Amino acid sequence: MAKINIAVFQNHSILTDKAAQLAALSKTVARVTESGADLLLCPELFMTGYNLKDRVNELAESMNGPFISHARQLACRHKVMLVFGYPERTDAGVYNSAVVINSQGEIIANFRKLHLPGKFENTYFKTGNDYTSFNINGIKSSILICYDSEFPEAVRRLAIENTELLLVPTALSSPYPIVATKVIPTRAFENGIFIAYADFCGEDDELAYAGKSCIVDPHGNDLARAGNDEEILYAQIDTGEIIKARSALPYLQQRRPDLY
Repeated sequence: MAKINIAVFQNHSILTDKAAQLAALSKTVARVTESGADLLLCPELFMTGYNLKDRVNELAESMNGPFISHARQLACRHKVMLVFGYPERTDAGVYNSAVVINSQGEIIANFRKLHLPGKFENTYFKTGNDYTSFNINGIKSSILICYDSEFPEAVRRLAIENTELLLVPTALSSPYPIVATKVIPTRAFENGIFIAYADFCGEDDELAYAGKSCIVDPHGNDLARAGNDEEILYAQIDTGEIIKARSALPYLQQRRPDLY
C-alpha cells in the first residue's frame, strides 16, 4: 500500500497567453507545496488555454520548448510533480498532449490524446495511438485526456494493467457537467481506481467550461469537488482503498471477456 497527496488546479485560463499561464502555474506550485502536495494536475492544453481555433500551429511547442523548460525548473525547485496539457509540436504535426515532470524536474512521461472530438481538434491535432504509465511514489499512474476518459474501454484497459491512479486533464464545456459529476465517478467505481479530473472554469472566447473538477476514490465517492470558479483541490491517494473496493466488488476478476 502507498499514499501520496495530490492537488488539482481548476484554472481560469488566459487564452493564448503563455506567460500568464506560466505565472499562474508558478503561483499555484508555490501554494500546493506549502500544503504538502506531492503532485499537481492542471487542465488540458493548460499551456495556452483550450479554445485556440486557428492559432494552434503558431502557439504549439516541442517537449523541449521554453514553457516546459520553465515548468521543469519549477518542479525541481519546489520538489513537486507536475502534469499539464499542451499543444505538442513534432515533425509529424501537432498533438494534444500532456507531460509528466517528476520532482527532480525530469520528464518521465508524455501522453498524446487518443480520441479527438469535434471539428476543432480533428482539424488541428493528430491522433495519439499509445497509452503510457509511470510510477508516483509506488503508485502506478496513467493519463487520459478529456474525451478519452468517456470511453469505458480505455479506462478498463488501464485498470486491467494495474493502474491505480488515473490523471485526466480536461477542457469539459458547460453543456456536459454530467461527465464530471456522473461519468468520472462511475469510471472510478467500476474499475476500483482513483481518478483526478482537472477542468478549466469561466470562458475562453465564448466557450464556457463546466468546472466541477474532482478527485474521486475507488468507491466512486468524491474526495474533493470544485464549483464553477478557479480553485485548488486537495486529497490523499491511499491504495489501501483500492484493495477494499475491489474486494467488495471484484469486477475485474469476475468479468468474462470471452462473452464481450
